Amino acid sequence: MYQNEPCRVCSRAMAVDYMVRLWDGQWYCRDCVEAACPGLFSYALKHPRFEESAPFVRGDVWRIALRLEAWIALFFVLLFGAIGYEQHGLMGAIVGIVAAVMSATVQAAVQLPMFVWVTRRMMPTVGVVDGLVSFHRGICKKCGPWTAPLRNFRWRVGRSRQDTGLRNTLAPKQPVVLLLFRRGRWAIFGEERIACGWTEKTRRIWTAFLTLAGVPEYNEKGRG
Repeated sequence: MYQNEPCRVCSRAMAVDYMVRLWDGQWYCRDCVEAACPGLFSYALKHPRFEESAPFVRGDVWRIALRLEAWIALFFVLLFGAIGYEQHGLMGAIVGIVAAVMSATVQAAVQLPMFVWVTRRMMPTVGVVDGLVSFHRGICKKCGPWTAPLRNFRWRVGRSRQDTGLRNTLAPKQPVVLLLFRRGRWAIFGEERIACGWTEKTRRIWTAFLTLAGVPEYNEKGRG
């Protein structure tokens, strides 16, 4: 029994068990899919919907937060210590250092839990099925995901904090795939950048799928 629709890439019509319908709603043959990403054919058969949530590892985020706070504390220790030493000698430096440590401790106790909370709430979840991309962040689960046709997107490989919602958070810096989407022709905030492909495996899947589906890759030089 042959599949009625031919492969989108090579235009060959093949047996049904040699074809797979990817998440753009189009049919592809095993050869083209496996050439793009080994293992993608069987993965797509088992996952009619492709969805990925950004991982949130609390310990990693807290380590980033504490490391940042340590640098801030060191800056103020040196600053207050130098000012105190200049004005009152060694005793002034000691008082300045103690004041800086106490201020940094209070600041960390107030701000760091909030920064960790915001980071968690801004982690994106992205799904795609039948040519429709859905997206939401933890901070707006109640309002539901917004959706847009896959054809309205571009993509490129980038870094996690280039995601629109993760720019000023404590999200770990790592390579991801960025989906680029302009919500309107005259969008106030410009192009939305959504991070996906948080593991090496999912990066390979996203990259291969977007390439097979003909989603244009954004080229910084050529603006493609």
